Amino acid sequence: MYSYQGLTFGGVLTCERMTTRLMLDVFAAIIAPLRAAGCRTLSYKSIPAAYHRIPAEEDRYALFLANAVLYRRNILSVVQMPPAIPPQARRRRGAAKASKLGVAVSHPEDSAGYWALLADHLEERFGVPPVHGLAEIEHLRRRFPGNIRLYIASLEQEILAGTVVFESTRVAHVQYIASSARGRDLGALDTLFLHLLQETYAAKAFSISAARTSRTERSSTAA
Repeated sequence: MYSYQGLTFGGVLTCERMTTRLMLDVFAAIIAPLRAAGCRTLSYKSIPAAYHRIPAEEDRYALFLANAVLYRRNILSVVQMPPAIPPQARRRRGAAKASKLGVAVSHPEDSAGYWALLADHLEERFGVPPVHGLAEIEHLRRRFPGNIRLYIASLEQEILAGTVVFESTRVAHVQYIASSARGRDLGALDTLFLHLLQETYAAKAFSISAARTSRTERSSTAA
């Protein structure tokens, strides 16, 4: 049994009323029916601390008591907002170049143009399509208009680069980052990300890189 297969993290969602004793009871309630159904292993992906509105690691203690085995740990690239570390000089130069040439950042309603660029980029770099097809991402954006936003950098109606931002209370999580060859030459991603960091999401607590490099602890415990 997996806590969630669609993301690099996913576990028990809690509120301020959660206690250690209650979390132990929750894990007991999870494991008992799994064991009764013949399940031998539970794979649990903990939620990164940057997403926590209050400290919440009771689930990791429950995993420890259950003799869970840590079988994977990834890297999470996090920017605490406002940025305490200035952008690299080459990123500032790239953004300045793009701005001087007239590259503009926008938030389009239609994903089709960018999804074509993204699909070409992923096929060229990794030989894979986007995890979400165009129809799926459009459906998700309609369902969660305040949480899933597309941002692009363009010049003279040509899309040069872009990213999808998944917003939660404290975090702006960027995913599906891509740039065309011309966009890379013009520094389109540099100006896009400086815009997001310094303007659009300056009030967020954290900005997090794509799930491809997200840090998560995945533990398995014998059910």
